[in-house]
Amino acid sequence: MEGTGRRGGRTLVLVAVAVVFLAALPARAAENYTVQITQIQASGRGGGEREIDPRLRGLSKQLRAYPYRVYRLIGSPHAMQLAAGETGRMPLAEGGFALEVRAGEGSRSGFIALELTMTDTERRRTIMSTRLHLRDGGTSLVIKELEHERGALILAIAAARR
Repeated sequence: MEGTGRRGGRTLVLVAVAVVFLAALPARAAENYTVQITQIQASGRGGGEREIDPRLRGLSKQLRAYPYRVYRLIGSPHAMQLAAGETGRMPLAEGGFALEVRAGEGSRSGFIALELTMTDTERRRTIMSTRLHLRDGGTSLVIKELEHERGALILAIAAARR
């Protein structure tokens, strides 16, 4: 019986040490992100002076890479608060379309993974599906050509950890 007490005492000490050690480790919280979507109407292919809405000043360098002359902000930027694995949805200015954004796990290299799916809500079909890996705090542009030479809808997608 005496030997059992010692073993039980050692086990209790080992369990206590393990609990203290595990409690000292930082808890890995679920990654949370702020994703901001800015909708931009691009039109007027060809030469001529470019007209970029002054509210898009921060994106002007990226927008100049596209062949359009006029870039106009549509509405206000839309912000989503998403946890890793969570999906947010928003209607797009181009009527009858919606955008779903699914946040993936962030990586240690400072990138945030997002899955984007654009759907035609009237025909219930996927128009576009893509994955982005944005640097934390970065912005990427996604372009969707519109029908009948009406230009393009450009989505500026920005993401940052919260």
